[in-house]
Amino acid sequence: MSAARIESKGCMADDTMTAFLHDLKEREVRAKERLARIDGEYLYFGVIGLSAESDQLEFGAGARLRRVVDAPGEVEVAAALHLDDVSIYGSVARYARRIGLELAVRRLEDHRTTFTVGYVLISALRIRTLAEFLVPAVSDHSWSTLCGIKNQRCHIELLEDHPMFRGLEPPKLVTQGDADWVSRNTSQICRLMENPRFRLAADSLCSHQHLVNTRMMAAMLWSGVESLFSVTSELRFRLASFIAAALEERGDNRIRLYRQVKRLYDFRSKLVHGSSETEEAIIQHIIEVRRILSRLLCFFIEHDLPDDARLENMLFG
Repeated sequence: MSAARIESKGCMADDTMTAFLHDLKEREVRAKERLARIDGEYLYFGVIGLSAESDQLEFGAGARLRRVVDAPGEVEVAAALHLDDVSIYGSVARYARRIGLELAVRRLEDHRTTFTVGYVLISALRIRTLAEFLVPAVSDHSWSTLCGIKNQRCHIELLEDHPMFRGLEPPKLVTQGDADWVSRNTSQICRLMENPRFRLAADSLCSHQHLVNTRMMAAMLWSGVESLFSVTSELRFRLASFIAAALEERGDNRIRLYRQVKRLYDFRSKLVHGSSETEEAIIQHIIEVRRILSRLLCFFIEHDLPDDARLENMLFG
């Protein structure tokens, strides 16, 4: 290789490095400006894969979902991350650049209470919309400001470290109407989360995509469906009857849903007993079951979890 060509390549490398360092500096300046404008203390739940209709959605009670600007890269995470949290650097850095939104929750009396509010809001958003997204980490500084933090004072907690997470449906757009529904029902959801039956159903819906095996996804969703009803015998018939009675008025729609649930339960039985099914058929099954589970959770959030007498009244009354 000629000396001229070597020199040319060296100049190109220098230009690339100069541009990289210039970009880092510009990002740092913008991040520091945003950091100076923040009023109050929050926890910031980083969100990957969620689409919102505007740059900011208000949830009320000091919580908002907003666009992340200049999400940090590996170098910037290393400069910002507190030394106490350095063991999770690799996992955080793997996700940080892809964080597109953050749920900012104003700090309450303690960290755990604030964290719980964020967890409930995220769960409620998944229940309401069936949007497929990942919340890999929560930070005590906005993800839009990490590029401006150079003294390793940012505490980050790893949450959903699931690099194999995948979407099964086209992206859904979250609206202010969805945020309003979550805000109206936050207190009720917090109360219902104390009930093991509801908590299992909610966790099944919100975390089934953290699994890699689609059969296990389906089994988890069905465990959530079954937990909502006190059914110990004649599962196929009684589950289909109760679900149809809860979600549809008397008539053709109720009959159609009843038959759909029976068909889905037959497929579920084949899955858990290891029958040969195509991946496409299993994914379609998952999509149908989780739509029903979402409807059930939304219904019970708005009308409370029923006991056996109320379920029977829905069916026969």
